[in-house]
Amino acid sequence: MKDELWAVRNVHPSFHKVGPIPAQLVGMAYSGLETFILKGRGSWTFRNAKRDSEATRPESACKRIEYPKPDGEVSFDLLCAPSRQSATAREA
Repeated sequence: MKDELWAVRNVHPSFHKVGPIPAQLVGMAYSGLETFILKGRGSWTFRNAKRDSEATRPESACKRIEYPKPDGEVSFDLLCAPSRQSATAREA
């Protein structure tokens, strides 16, 4: 897991290095270069402007999500689960 995270360490910070509009284009171009060509072998590391703890809200400021209790049955739509379909996909 360390190797996988190391390979993409510069992707998120690369979107914040220029300005707001061109940063998206520069970030996408750099992310493609770093991910598909360099595969994380660059000898440099970009840093975020803020620490993660400074960029997230405290728990008290967030609304708690109430999930339904599990009913003990596994149920899902077969069309939404390709691994459970009996049909094969064909490209048009």
